[in-house]
Amino acid sequence: MGFFEKILVIDWKEESDPLFEDFAVVPLLALFFPTVRFFLDRFVFEKLAKRCILGRGHYKLDVDIEERRKVKKFKESAWKFVYFLSAEILALSVTYDEPWFRNTKCFWVGPGEQVWPDQKTK
Repeated sequence: MGFFEKILVIDWKEESDPLFEDFAVVPLLALFFPTVRFFLDRFVFEKLAKRCILGRGHYKLDVDIEERRKVKKFKESAWKFVYFLSAEILALSVTYDEPWFRNTKCFWVGPGEQVWPDQKTK
């Protein structure tokens, strides 16, 4: 069974200690995020920034330093938005099936069904 086939058959709901094979995804992520950022930065954010900041005639040859700074800041903020939005969506998709996600009383239950003192039902 190949590497990608192993990833596809992982039971994500099963809890276990990490295995050596689990860390094989780290190099993929180390290559994935910079690659995605590069392509978004060059082909999406740059064009969007020039369109939003410089307007429709954004093909002028003499772009001043202030406009370049605005474009650079726009691209950085757009990347942060995409990164944190995708991280939040991943976190919500992973935790959605947990019992404490919808029932916050479960969140306060400790080991051995011990309920925190100020969260006891009356």
